[in-house]
Amino acid sequence: MINDSEILAVDVVILPPSEVTQKAVDLAGQIRNPAFQVDANNRLPHITLAMGYISDLDATREQIQRILSVSLSFELIINKLRIEKMPTRWNGGNFDFSLNILKTDPLMQLHHKLVARLPFIKGRSSNSAFIEDPEDEIS
Repeated sequence: MINDSEILAVDVVILPPSEVTQKAVDLAGQIRNPAFQVDANNRLPHITLAMGYISDLDATREQIQRILSVSLSFELIINKLRIEKMPTRWNGGNFDFSLNILKTDPLMQLHHKLVARLPFIKGRSSNSAFIEDPEDEIS
C-alpha cells in the first residue's frame, strides 16, 4: 500500500506559444481576479491534458515521452472566449475566463492516450499530494 507522502498530484499540460500566453495574461489583467491572476512567469496559462495522482514521477515522465515521441504535431485552435462569474462561496464571486480550445481529433487522441497510459492511482489522496512550498521546482 502506498502512503500519502509518496503520492504526487500532477497536471499534464500544453503551454501555448508566447503570443497566446501574452493575450491570456492581458485578459487576466483586465478581469483583476487575484486568485486566478495568470502571468508569464508563475501562473502560466495552459491547456490541461490529464490530471491525477501518481506515485512514480520517473515512470510518468517516461510514459509521457513515449507518447509524445509518436504523436504528430497539430494546431491548437481557440474557438471562443468564455468569461463567467464564480460562485460567491468560491473565490468571493470574482470573474474568471477561459479560452476554449477546439477539440480536434489529434488533440483528443493525445488526451486519451495520456489518460489511458499514465500510471495514475485510483481514488483520492490528501492535500499533501500537492506541492505547497513556493521554493519547490515544478516542470
